[in-house]
Amino acid sequence: MEHVDFSEVFTLAARQVAPAVLSKSRSFSFDYRGPSISLAIDVHRLQRTLHRLLCGAIDCLKSGFVMFLAEAEVDGDECRLTVTAAGAGQVAGGEVVGAVLERLEMHALPVTEPVAGARVAGGRCPITGAELEFACLPSDGMLLRATFRSADFEVVTDGRGTAGSSGPSRAWLVSSEDAAADSLTRRLQRLGWIVTRFDSCAHAQQHAATTGGRTRAPDLVIVFEFDGATPPSALQLRRALPAATRVAYSAATGSVSLSHPESLPGCEVHIHPFSPAELAAYTDAKRQDGTRRSLDTAISPLLFVERPLVLVVDDNELNRVVASALLESLGYDVAVARHGLEAIDRCRRIAPHAVLMDVEMPVLDGLGATRALRRLQRAGEISPCAIVAATSGDRATQQDRCMASGMDGFLSKPLQLPLLRAELRRVTLL
Repeated sequence: MEHVDFSEVFTLAARQVAPAVLSKSRSFSFDYRGPSISLAIDVHRLQRTLHRLLCGAIDCLKSGFVMFLAEAEVDGDECRLTVTAAGAGQVAGGEVVGAVLERLEMHALPVTEPVAGARVAGGRCPITGAELEFACLPSDGMLLRATFRSADFEVVTDGRGTAGSSGPSRAWLVSSEDAAADSLTRRLQRLGWIVTRFDSCAHAQQHAATTGGRTRAPDLVIVFEFDGATPPSALQLRRALPAATRVAYSAATGSVSLSHPESLPGCEVHIHPFSPAELAAYTDAKRQDGTRRSLDTAISPLLFVERPLVLVVDDNELNRVVASALLESLGYDVAVARHGLEAIDRCRRIAPHAVLMDVEMPVLDGLGATRALRRLQRAGEISPCAIVAATSGDRATQQDRCMASGMDGFLSKPLQLPLLRAELRRVTLL
């Protein structure tokens, strides 16, 4: 059993469901509070627990704002980890909520103050044993919470999450969306940063031009893509700032910007939301060298040390061989399956980071396999992963069907190395 950083696994879980959140609402907030916790647990079991919880919350909320929060509390040798997924907005209908509670294996509890449509439920996660709580008011919103208690946690007192550790470092946040900017502002302030917010790259650039050398330039600038910023506007801002200022471009999973990070020279491309380790790295770098130069573009670091694994699903042996060779040349480990049912079985046993899925196959085709995999992931029976179609069918007719089945990306055969690399970068966290 390995030790994993709980905050990093939680960040990964939030990144994996971010596209589903953004398709229903304008934004979500993300926060981790408390010390870094090294947890002795099967990482895939923890991933499955978090994914089923966050998917359940998204399914219960028809529209509105979503908050993901993890808190670590330590008392001597004991610690408690709490993960909360809460939403403010229109709750889905009773049948949908009931199906989610059944999927999470939660049972109804009495409502102490009866309100029309109110529901309360509780239970235990069958994967990790975490305590589960649920409450909702159809007119106001809902809450799903998981609490982990274990004597196997190892507390790492690295100062992460402690205010004032970095001195008077200055950060600019460029975002027109309150929720995302406010949650990141609080996280940076707890690390000792002085934060100034702008609603667009143009306004930040104008401020830099009008103040000139009269005010201190920021040490760090974070630009959020998902609410309107673009690579060209970020590059213009980059050019208006001193070379010592680090500029981070934050994009949600699935953004085209993740396919081609080289299009943002002088910026660091990150996947939203920022993990505690990434913010701590910025803080530590500023503490060690206040004149550190901005780095070249770089995707966020891998969560795990092993090479990422891609499952190739295709009924044609030649296609499996070609796809495997291309993926191995890109640095991936590869497993193969001959049809959809075999792919499901493989995903139960090996937990791939991504699946390259043919569409037309015997036994079970790619669309049916994708729908089945998504059901199993929402239920926490298998670990979440990205699924990319790889088909020789007509793109105009196939792509919509693939996306509707739950796939994240689309590639046409014959596979081309640059397009394969770019699409895997876009839809995975690697």
